[in-house]
Amino acid sequence: PVDDVAEAAEVVEDPALLAAAAAYLVSINLPKVYEGRVTLIVGQSTQATNPDLNQLLASQRLSQTYAELATTGPLIEKVIEKNGLAVSVDDFSERITADAPRDSILVHLSVEDADPTRAAALANSLADEMIAASPAIALGSRANAVPLILLASRGRPRRRSSCPRAP
Repeated sequence: PVDDVAEAAEVVEDPALLAAAAAYLVSINLPKVYEGRVTLIVGQSTQATNPDLNQLLASQRLSQTYAELATTGPLIEKVIEKNGLAVSVDDFSERITADAPRDSILVHLSVEDADPTRAAALANSLADEMIAASPAIALGSRANAVPLILLASRGRPRRRSSCPRAP
């Protein structure tokens, strides 16, 4: 029994174990954050039988612009309004991440929320607004117009790590 108490005292004195225990206690008390993710395809090059290199390059450049557009006021205002959110544009924009990998025609959008279903719905709503705002390329008539942005994958919620995001 005395040896058990001595071993327990040594374990408590281990700084790595104390740090791990403290980190665990802090992380279980942090609010849960979920992320809804959507991927968009920019341009028409993927729909062509023989993609044109110039179209592909233009789409790659446009994807960067569309990623930046995803966090702008007018687009965010529409998402806030359509989803009945009681949040400012600035606060909501901090929950959005938009990324367009270099040399890619993809735009990855993610929206964070405390509710997993709402996180996915907000990401999908943001994607829908981006598609609606994008110009369309008319194929014969406006009725047959194809949007410049297409949906590659719908948002599904996933749990983010418990660590807060750095400012």
